Amino acid sequence: EKSPKEGSSKAAEGKTSAKLNLVDLAGSERYHDGDNKQSKESTSINQSLSTLANVISALAQNKKTFIPYRNSSLTKLLKDALGGSASTLMFANINPCDRNAPETVSTLRYASRAKKIKNKPKVQIYIDPKNAMLAKLQEEIDRLRQQLISRDRTIEGLKKGGAVVYQDFKA
Repeated sequence: EKSPKEGSSKAAEGKTSAKLNLVDLAGSERYHDGDNKQSKESTSINQSLSTLANVISALAQNKKTFIPYRNSSLTKLLKDALGGSASTLMFANINPCDRNAPETVSTLRYASRAKKIKNKPKVQIYIDPKNAMLAKLQEEIDRLRQQLISRDRTIEGLKKGGAVVYQDFKA
């Protein structure tokens, strides 16, 4: 998180923050039949990757359909990066070896679908309610001070016997 400098116009507005997600999507985790713990972990990883693929496919179609972000904790975490208000960069690592051709093709298809997602990045400023109220009250104080100065000038003009122009003061 980064707080704006004191005295700047953004100091009254709030704080800006950034989030960085680094995710290794090395899927197709293979396991041996004898290791039950590794089997469950691999199944969970592949299920998350499958859900991520479904989310990417739904977002790549640019239709206003249901996006299944909540079907996996991975997609919940990546919601802003996937079709949200964040800038996203994806690296697709492939292997030139011919024995890995099916995985390489699968990775390239995955990356191609992800490339079709259009995000709308924007800076989000989170406003602290106390700071917003303080800024509003400071504006009110400044406005009232200007009214007092103007009324003092009017009174001085009347004391000197000069003509006074009526000003409409809004309360």
